[in-house]
Amino acid sequence: ILNFSISSLTVLICSPVLCVDKPSLDLIKEVNGEENIIEISEEDCVTNFVPNAIPVQAGDKHYIVGMAFSPSLHAKLISLGYEIIIAPYQEFRKSGGSIRCSVLDIGI
Repeated sequence: ILNFSISSLTVLICSPVLCVDKPSLDLIKEVNGEENIIEISEEDCVTNFVPNAIPVQAGDKHYIVGMAFSPSLHAKLISLGYEIIIAPYQEFRKSGGSIRCSVLDIGI
């Protein structure tokens, strides 16, 4: 997963890794609203597996559970009102997976 929604409005995207042409990237921005797109670094995408993080809403609180976040992305998400929860999933990364790979979303 190279982009994902962390709320009904906010989408994280890693365009260097996504390798889409400009018209496709423009369409992603048009559909989601450019102001709702957060560009993440290749480090956050490939090394930290941020697109594999899990967004969780509990009441009026919004959480993002992930393995690691760069300091700049961590600060950006905090500034948008998200609480970041770091889960020790480094062993799962060795197999190419992360937190999302161990969660069954039942849509509640």
